[in-house]
Amino acid sequence: MQDIIIRDTTVEDLLPLRTMHGQSWRDTYPNEKEGVPRQWVEARTAAWITPEGIEQSKEHVKDIYGHPEHLHKVAVDDGKIVGVVHVAKTAEKQHLHALYIAKEYYGTGLAGRLMDTALKWTDPRRLIDLQVVTYNERAKAFYRRYGFEEKPGTEEKFAEVIPVITMERKGEA
Repeated sequence: MQDIIIRDTTVEDLLPLRTMHGQSWRDTYPNEKEGVPRQWVEARTAAWITPEGIEQSKEHVKDIYGHPEHLHKVAVDDGKIVGVVHVAKTAEKQHLHALYIAKEYYGTGLAGRLMDTALKWTDPRRLIDLQVVTYNERAKAFYRRYGFEEKPGTEEKFAEVIPVITMERKGEA
């Protein structure tokens, strides 16, 4: 765990990052009961690592990586990307866009290191929010440990398929 390096994300990281991110989705999000078919998750994540998908990602991140209002870091273990965190600040709010780790790193403290990195970068006096899949109890419990609370009435569908809810962490007075 000590050997895992958390560093700024680069464009060269996109393929291994999107590969790890997609596997995290496949490990977590399929849920027939909740209307999230495995086939849909697999098709969506497979598209991320096609040449076209990587080009779309490059276009998407060109104004994020290195931008002063975005923190985008990857966790690297022995040359392999095993985690990612992305948080942004605007005049209106702070938002945790992503925090994913490879399943084999569950319980190692890596997610906590990434969250600590994000929270050190944000303004502790301001509210920060995130969206979490409603049935991802592991993630919701993790976020609660950091002071996030579910905000009733904020349920919606991500990509018109995955049910999510907003969680917020109030700023310090």
